[in-house]
Amino acid sequence: GDELPPMPVLDLFRSLGRKAVPQLVTLLHDETGLSAQIVAVDALGHIGDLGALEALMQVYDHPSMVLRLSVMEALSRLGDPRALPAVLLCMTDAAWEVRAQAAAAAGRIRSADVLPLLRQLLTDDHWWVRYHAAQALAGLGHPGVLCLQTMAEDGLPQAANMAWGVLREKGLARV
Repeated sequence: GDELPPMPVLDLFRSLGRKAVPQLVTLLHDETGLSAQIVAVDALGHIGDLGALEALMQVYDHPSMVLRLSVMEALSRLGDPRALPAVLLCMTDAAWEVRAQAAAAAGRIRSADVLPLLRQLLTDDHWWVRYHAAQALAGLGHPGVLCLQTMAEDGLPQAANMAWGVLREKGLARV
């Protein structure tokens, strides 16, 4: 189904290690079902083998929200700049869960190309999306911190509150 498999199943597949990467990649394209794909994506993200990046990039736009979310979590764990096109597209996903995880992935990739979309996500309706966007901006260094400071002073109330909160948390707030 379109839900995360039980934790013991995820843990089992995560424990397989790098030697299982080729089989996990095969599962991504197998007709065994969505649950198998979700387990494979989750395991590939936790194993951290960059050789799986191309396979993950082929399923980031799957119709299943849970699979898209799992792909963004995996890409976030990998933190590889080659994942940026998929991350940028998922930052505009209809599902807030995917947007939030894409913002987190953008923060791990640390590319200045994500700044405009992260700024936009600071005004998202969902708190978790705004939080991940603000955290990612803080991780971008000076340009991201400057964006947060500007939003804290001049942004819409939700964006300003989130920007101010993350700046305070990081010790970067202007007094």
